[in-house]
Amino acid sequence: MENEKYDIVTSSSASGLAKKVRDLAQLGWKPVGSHQVITTHMSVERAGTQHRYQTEYSQTLIRD
Repeated sequence: MENEKYDIVTSSSASGLAKKVRDLAQLGWKPVGSHQVITTHMSVERAGTQHRYQTEYSQTLIRD
């Protein structure tokens, strides 16, 4: 395990993250655990009661 490489990839969309993970899997990277989604920005417009969210999707990967 001491030669193991560790990285976290991110994307602004689930489909973008899935593509990155698939591409890296072709190079020998393996996902660890499940993906994560966080809200990085939220804005609220009071009059129209609109909520806008920006999210970031991430996945941890390892490679021997």
